[in-house]
Amino acid sequence: MGRYQSVKYRVIRPFLCFFIVLTALMSSACQFPNDANDTLDNVKDGVLKVGVTENPPWVIRTDSGAEGVEAEIILVFADSLNAKVEWHWGTETELLQALSQHQVHVVMGGLTQQSPKTKGIVHTEPYFKTRITIGFPHAQDKTTDIDEVKVALPVVNQYSQALESRGAIPEPMENLNNLNMPVANAVWWLRAKGYEPGPWDLFTETHVMAVTEGENAFLQKLQKHIDEFSAVEAKLETWARQSKD
Repeated sequence: MGRYQSVKYRVIRPFLCFFIVLTALMSSACQFPNDANDTLDNVKDGVLKVGVTENPPWVIRTDSGAEGVEAEIILVFADSLNAKVEWHWGTETELLQALSQHQVHVVMGGLTQQSPKTKGIVHTEPYFKTRITIGFPHAQDKTTDIDEVKVALPVVNQYSQALESRGAIPEPMENLNNLNMPVANAVWWLRAKGYEPGPWDLFTETHVMAVTEGENAFLQKLQKHIDEFSAVEAKLETWARQSKD
């Protein structure tokens, strides 16, 4: 009898091991993703602490808090979690350091994938791409040859070198409204200001938000929300049409 039981055990042992491993894997899968510091659970029905740096039109500082495209995204996100938004203003460097120390839950303000990386911080997947190109006044003849063509652009920018590499002559200006010359800027800005965007890809900014590394459930929830947020470009154009800048 004892020998029979021993043989029976040897036969079923591999299946038993497989069942234990499978159960463990299924249990692990049910718990994934999770947060190292329970961010999502803490924010639900509580407070969403948002680190913000002013960077119109993404974030605009007002007496009552933050406005702008990203502020709208976050306010709707907080509402979906039944959470109150608490704005924390600072420089990008200050806010990312605060984020790495779990003092805020998310940081925004026109961050891009090109923004400096900080240890302990991860970016969301890009939710919007800004293509920088050259626009022409509608009344002006268009050209595909921009060699030695003077092109106006913001005083502070990231694409002077891209213009120079194509032979154009960058002309930094404080005000780019109603110019009778080519202008380099984001496609949405050019359309809103009455310029016709050209075919050149001078630079592409991929916009993201930042969260603390390891807060996987919170990141997944935020990512799903921003992926579903629509009409970003239309909102940017509306802001640009109303802005004097």
